[in-house]
Amino acid sequence: MIPFPRAAALCASLSAATLGLSLAGCGGRDAPGPFLGCAPAGAPLAMAVGARANSPGPDISAEGALINGAAKARKQITLIRIDGTPQPAYSGAFTTTDTTSAAVQTDLSKYLARIEAVFTGPIHARAGGADVLGALTLAAQSTSPGGNVVVIDSGLQTVAPLDFRQGGLLSASPGDVVTFLRKQHLLPDLGGRHVILAGFGNTAAPQPRLDLAQRRNVADIWRQIALAGGAACVRLDTRPDGSPAVTGVPPVGIVPVPKPPTIRACGTTILNADNHVNFVANKAVFIDPGGARATLAQLAGKMRTGGQRVELIGSTATWGPVASRITLSERRAEAVKRELVSLGIAASRIRTQGDGSNWPGRVPDIGSGGVLLPGPAAADRAVIAQLTCPAG
Repeated sequence: MIPFPRAAALCASLSAATLGLSLAGCGGRDAPGPFLGCAPAGAPLAMAVGARANSPGPDISAEGALINGAAKARKQITLIRIDGTPQPAYSGAFTTTDTTSAAVQTDLSKYLARIEAVFTGPIHARAGGADVLGALTLAAQSTSPGGNVVVIDSGLQTVAPLDFRQGGLLSASPGDVVTFLRKQHLLPDLGGRHVILAGFGNTAAPQPRLDLAQRRNVADIWRQIALAGGAACVRLDTRPDGSPAVTGVPPVGIVPVPKPPTIRACGTTILNADNHVNFVANKAVFIDPGGARATLAQLAGKMRTGGQRVELIGSTATWGPVASRITLSERRAEAVKRELVSLGIAASRIRTQGDGSNWPGRVPDIGSGGVLLPGPAAADRAVIAQLTCPAG
């Protein structure tokens, strides 16, 4: 790996810029993480970077190896800023007319210095909002099949068609998101490209932190988008990051993080993604079995002390034949019943039924053109618990 020049001075400037960058020679990890095995050394590189509000300052201590490799191989490098209207902040390849190895090395060092300087200002967000899908699409267009695409961001997009501030996208099925984008012809063309996704699910103040299940789901949504776009491989850089966001950039809207509803001792509680009792699309399988059991343990605890009976009403997204929805919703109610019985609640106190997609409290989940809306669909994959307390 070719080191960046003037390491001490450049690292000091990066630190002052609060980017959180740690390029080669700046004291970061000397070797790239294993996830970079997806990306061949010396290939053309397009890197989309979220140096913006609400997302941790980007750390490229591992991904910087790809910059060095592309530069040494004289391949095109494109650096794209992620904001509300993503644009290239730099695009070019290393060239030199020198012939001696020492002179070529000097020219290469100057080129890498110019690349590194992009991260201290030009890569910073200039427009409000965050369009991660637009940046990924631009990165795909900026490199050729066989090239490397790196995206460093929290993944919390705030513009259409994937506005995470609306419609429960934090818990949406990745498959539903892919289908939604495919039907609108909005999947990026990543055919043959090697994709690294870094920092997805990590946030910085004032954006509230996501819990583990939400972080994993956000990362998986983008992984599935890249795979559906034809990527040759997709790897996640899941290093934890507590870096603050960069300063002096336009604001980005806050993505609300739902708080788990209180389990009521009497009355109705909706068991869905907000309390981790959510289901895989078209299945009666919990997405987060441990989280679902923890929530249902709270419900079981109230039933053990209160003597209530509970009616469990299964619900589905508005997808597939009506008869199949009824059957699936019944199976989801039965899945919750099995957990409650395993937690010590007598089966005789539990009644189940399936309501398909007819429960009156559901969220409208069909958009224009009959497209299933991923966020609302996730909310409708639920079980409604109606607890009846003993009279008196």
